[in-house]
Amino acid sequence: MKQGRLDIVGLGINIPRHTTMFTESLIRNADRVFHHVTHPVAQEYMDQLNPNNHSLHRHYTEQEDRPRAYHAMADEVVSAVAAGERVVMALYGHPRVFAVVPKFCIEQLQELALPVTMHPGIGADACIYADLNLDPAEPGICHVEASQFLFYKLEPMLQCHLVLWQVSIAGDTTFTTIQRSQKEERQRLVDKLRRWYPSDHPVCLYEAGITALHKGRQEWIELKDLAEAHLNPWTTAVLRPCKGLEVDEEFLDAEQLQG
Repeated sequence: MKQGRLDIVGLGINIPRHTTMFTESLIRNADRVFHHVTHPVAQEYMDQLNPNNHSLHRHYTEQEDRPRAYHAMADEVVSAVAAGERVVMALYGHPRVFAVVPKFCIEQLQELALPVTMHPGIGADACIYADLNLDPAEPGICHVEASQFLFYKLEPMLQCHLVLWQVSIAGDTTFTTIQRSQKEERQRLVDKLRRWYPSDHPVCLYEAGITALHKGRQEWIELKDLAEAHLNPWTTAVLRPCKGLEVDEEFLDAEQLQG
């Protein structure tokens, strides 16, 4: 029996515009393709590349909660690889940005001593940089999942942009297959952010365009209005810096003395 292998690829956010020729080649030549796309355009694209493609999305309805759904997805993919197939798992965006199933697959296949490779794709973070004209080096960007920011003792770097992922489920602890936090839970996020940011601080509700005709969303609101704003599962909140960079005079003096 031939040895199976897994290639994990990112299709990009705007499919197929963001999908590379290399990724297309892997999909075309795979024995089996598993994917996590739901948009009709993306599904038609997958059908054209390789008719033997299978959606992993059904596990959200077949399992009781998201952790079980994620493990069921990984088990299905690993089983095909263990059976000797050349498998591609294709995910929208970057395959490791807010995607835990690839991690499970890699861990299982490494234990089985079977080959697995992850290939990068254009994720929502790259789209943020382009659409909002942001450079991570000027003055810096901090990425945090919204619920983690809420639940843990994390402090923002006020001199940098703050990107809060998954704001629509901030504070949700149910881990159900369909997650959506309530206004009261999102208000707790706002209250915590107001420890450092003024209530009128500008917040961008960002959504990347997923098709050529979809322009995405770049809606600027004030922080105090975040809890009541319309939020989709893919909405990301971007906060501008509220402090300027300060020169570290003590460090510079020490460097000059050493020089």
